[in-house]
Amino acid sequence: MNILKELSYCHSCPIRQEARVPIGSSGPFAKGTPMVVGRSPTKLEDEVGEPFLGREGSFVNRFLFDVGLEKREVYFTNVIKCHTLNGRSPEDVEIMTCSQKWLHDEGALIEPSIVFVLGPDAYLGMFGHRPEDWEKKEGTAQELGGVWFVFFPNVEDSLHNRENFEKWIEIKHQVKLIVRGLKEQGKINETPIFD
Repeated sequence: MNILKELSYCHSCPIRQEARVPIGSSGPFAKGTPMVVGRSPTKLEDEVGEPFLGREGSFVNRFLFDVGLEKREVYFTNVIKCHTLNGRSPEDVEIMTCSQKWLHDEGALIEPSIVFVLGPDAYLGMFGHRPEDWEKKEGTAQELGGVWFVFFPNVEDSLHNRENFEKWIEIKHQVKLIVRGLKEQGKINETPIFD
């Protein structure tokens, strides 16, 4: 299954008309790969054709480095694969359509050891429902079915809101210990499934 090739032909929802091209993932297709899931590509990402660029990408990459992960070890993707017109928030039905068509297959192929869930829209795409109290979930880590999930505020919000930014700082040590443990157990793998 070549997700990136199939993605280029996707017209499953109206957002596709708003974007230049669907933006796929970046990073290794390898079992156990740490996975970062954001909401949707930015305008810059739409122009370049790669996820997690610019200020938001730098912020996430710095956090990953601080907890013991290099960018080359991490799979980056979004629940929505297309940039929304004027950066509007996607509708829940758009998130569900895109994540059911793409995100769930990505997760099944990679079988990530740890997933960084960046915001409530990413949570909706991953779990199929909104959390009851997202603010209480932000800045926490939880193991579900042998996979660690770390829940963060939306990156853009974290760059403009001190309280959200602090949630990233507060959980950093715990995430560093989780990553170290996964590496020691051999659960973070760099052997590609396919090219």
